Amino acid sequence: MEGNTFLDIIKIVLGSALGIFITAIFPFILAVRKEREEKAKLSAERESIGADAVQKIVTAAGDLQDAYGELLEEMKKRNQEYKSEIDGLSSKIKELEKSNLELKLKVEEESKIISELIEGVKLLTKQVEELGKEPAWKSRGG
Repeated sequence: MEGNTFLDIIKIVLGSALGIFITAIFPFILAVRKEREEKAKLSAERESIGADAVQKIVTAAGDLQDAYGELLEEMKKRNQEYKSEIDGLSSKIKELEKSNLELKLKVEEESKIISELIEGVKLLTKQVEELGKEPAWKSRGG
């Protein structure tokens, strides 16, 4: 279970990193594309390419920008989902750590009680033997 949680966290972190990378690179890509579109438009006008061809190029570039915008929004959404999942897993880990600590403390407390009982049994056994009697109970240890 712990191995799967670790792999899930790695997947979430890698997904988040991809989202952040896409978010950071998106404005650069848009600027480069815009510059290319403007150069292509000017070049097309200089070379007397028909307005129809230029319009198709501009429309295609706009469609591409829309697609990238949708992709960016999807990545932002996933990034937020991953952050929420990480927060939930972190809370669960804290709860489990607290429970683990409580159990350790209880085991230590019970161990002290058991040690005290063992010492009491040894003392009583010794007292019975000092009275010249054979104890009815003998420990497995001797």
